[in-house]
Amino acid sequence: MVFVYAFLFPALFAVIAQAVLEKTKVPVPVLLKGSVILGAVLAFFGVMDKLNGLAGFGMITHITALGEAVYSGVLAALKGDPAAITVLLGIIVTVLAASGLFGLIVKPKK
Repeated sequence: MVFVYAFLFPALFAVIAQAVLEKTKVPVPVLLKGSVILGAVLAFFGVMDKLNGLAGFGMITHITALGEAVYSGVLAALKGDPAAITVLLGIIVTVLAASGLFGLIVKPKK
């Protein structure tokens, strides 16, 4: 049953993201940033832990897991872990650079 959950939960997130893309014509980089923010918010409320417990590796490979990683990194950085601060800054720079690059490449639908 874990394999079914590992497929269904990320697929549900993907279906929602695709519906948002189709109905609102929002640019892909904005949707990706929104997914990362959603992951951080779900991690704050403890929902990502429950989803990771149910879906296992399926949720860890999803884009919302990056938001959970950023949230965990912020918590570790606030506790004074210098490695967490370095990793967190690396994640933030990578996400901003990638979204900026995608924003230049991908044009919104009109």
